[in-house]
Order: sequence, then C-alpha cells, then structure tokens
Amino acid sequence: MKRYWLLACLLVAPWLLQAQPIITVNAGNASGCAGDTISIPVTVTGSAGVSAISLALNYQSQTLQYVGVNSVLPALSGNLIANATGGKVLVSWFSTQSITLNTSTLFNIRMVLQGNSPLDWDVTTPGNCELADANGTPINTAFVNGFASLVGANIVLQPFGQSQIAAGGSTQFEVSATGATSYQWQRLQNGQWVPLQNDAVFQGVQSPVLSINNASTALNGSEYRVSVMGSCPNPVISNSITLFVTGSQPVGVNLPITWDDPAVSYS
Repeated sequence: MKRYWLLACLLVAPWLLQAQPIITVNAGNASGCAGDTISIPVTVTGSAGVSAISLALNYQSQTLQYVGVNSVLPALSGNLIANATGGKVLVSWFSTQSITLNTSTLFNIRMVLQGNSPLDWDVTTPGNCELADANGTPINTAFVNGFASLVGANIVLQPFGQSQIAAGGSTQFEVSATGATSYQWQRLQNGQWVPLQNDAVFQGVQSPVLSINNASTALNGSEYRVSVMGSCPNPVISNSITLFVTGSQPVGVNLPITWDDPAVSYS
C-alpha cells in the first residue's frame, strides 16, 4: 500500500510544481481626492525570462479617467504600447530578445479619480493577461487585483425628495454622503449658486436635509444643490434638483345667484 502511495506522490508532485506561478503581476492600490490624478503601480514579484507581455486591467469608467502610463521600467521602454477603451487599460510589450524580469515596478497607470473603483485583471479572456518566454510559451503567472479609493467626502445618493408641491405646501430634499464634515445647500439665482440661509422658508441649510416650508409659486422652477466638505481641500458638489410649485387649489366655488330668471317662478 505504501508503494502505491509513494508512486502516486511521485506522479502528482511534478504537476503541483508546474502549477505554482513563478511570477506574480500586481495592480497596486491608490487613493486621492476627487479630481486628483493618481498613480497605480503595476509590479512583478518573482523572476522569469520574458519576451512578450499582454495585460488588460478593468476599471469603472464612471469614476476613473485614463491618462496614460509613466515610470516605465527601462527594459520595457521603446516597445511598450498602452491605451484604454471601454473601461479597460490595455498594455502590450514584445522583444525579439528575452529579458529577465525580477521583482520590480513595470510602470505606473495614471488616472483621474472621481470615485471608488476596483482594478481587476481580465484573466477570463484568453490572451488578455499573459506573459510568454522566447519560444512564445505562456509563463505560469498569478495576477493580483488592486483598488482605487476616494478619500474625503463622497456623495452616495444625489439630492432626492418630493419635487412637486402645491403653493403653501412643504417638502424636503435630502442627500446621502460618506466622509462629510459639513454641508451647505445652495440655490441658483441669476445664474449664480448662492448659499441659503435659515429663515421662515428654508431650514437645515447646513445639514443633509433641506426643508422648504410654505412654498410660494415664486419658487416654481427654482433649483437647489448641496456642497459637501470632507478631508479634501475642495468640496464635492451634488447634482441639482428642481422644485415645482403649482397654484393653490380652491377650497370652494361661489356661484352668482340670478333672481330674475324667467324660467323660474317664485311665490
């Protein structure tokens, strides 16, 4: 029985050794304030002789805008091609002469940050994430994902609430944000966003919830937004929301009385 067990181990062991990645490609983590250009390092650990590199990194195009790559490893300069399309950074490199990749930074991906985004390698599409040797044989490679995170205030839910009311009615507009240290609601007046002050009509102008009380038809079509401050030097500005105020509904109708109608006789 022991001999069969030993034979099985000898047969399986080479496969296990071959399955172990000899090099790992890492997408780094990066963070910043809204509007910052961040650098996401792409690094390798391990060592291998490489003649071709193909990389595809997925990101959320709603929160990240691709700028380019920099700090390219000198051994890759000249033949490195990088661009982005459809929420995917595509990088390729080849050489007729194999180079030895040791633990190092291959390059940095520069992106404008507007919100959080995972950075996931596209390992499911054949050939998108692959390193090959001088013979064109794929090198056993592991890929580790990264993440881009927004620091400071981040608006999770844009202003919402009942936006159509009757004259004399009340409503509330609310925003949801993380990392917020202060709020300031604003109203668009003569093409300028003017900070609101607490008064008989507006309450909670420096809170997540703006209350509008006893609204008159003069507020019909008025627009509001909120400026949210966090740990970053610049505020995060929300989308605007419009208030519609309709005319008041009559309580009753008074009809005139005609006493000289010839069709009616009185006694």
